[in-house]
Amino acid sequence: MVNKALRIVIAESDGRRGLKLERILNALGYYGVAPIRSLDEVLCITNNEGQPIDVLFINAAWLVGRGAELLNTVRSKSKPIQVLIYNDQGLAPRPVPILFGGAINVSAAPVVDVESMAVYMAIVETVSGRARRP
Repeated sequence: MVNKALRIVIAESDGRRGLKLERILNALGYYGVAPIRSLDEVLCITNNEGQPIDVLFINAAWLVGRGAELLNTVRSKSKPIQVLIYNDQGLAPRPVPILFGGAINVSAAPVVDVESMAVYMAIVETVSGRARRP
């Protein structure tokens, strides 16, 4: 069952790719999606404890230079943020999320099809479901 209350951020400088990801998430039943086009905005949103995000999709290219700052911010949150770092170079035919350091997942390929996004969001739902239980 889809958790429609999830707050999802897509960090992507390519507006077309960001829109495609947003449409895929909408097709899967997720509507609390905000596309963001700068790393500074991502850092601002992840630092906001008042309205925490649940899921962050981010292009691996954005992590060059300031990636450690973002990952440290994510790891320091009292409420875990599920992060999917994807590579837009298409190194593999189909993205498979790999658990990396708890709430951070890495995909070797672009996350651009419904099937792959459904698999990842099922993982997010499972993890966030466990996090809500006492």
